[in-house]
Amino acid sequence: MIWALIWINVVWLGPFAGILAIALSNTGEISMLFAEAIENVDRGPIQGVRAAGANLMQTICSLL
Repeated sequence: MIWALIWINVVWLGPFAGILAIALSNTGEISMLFAEAIENVDRGPIQGVRAAGANLMQTICSLL
């Protein structure tokens, strides 16, 4: 609600202010979820691929 009031002052009243407020609040939540997911990745397969001689790009592609 506070973000909506801030964006209304910036871009005036309308749907764009609501879109910006929702996007800003969801960005923080999604960033937190991605950070937790990255933190909980099992390191075993990553170490195995790196030990086999893969570079950074090959390591990232092997995890997909």
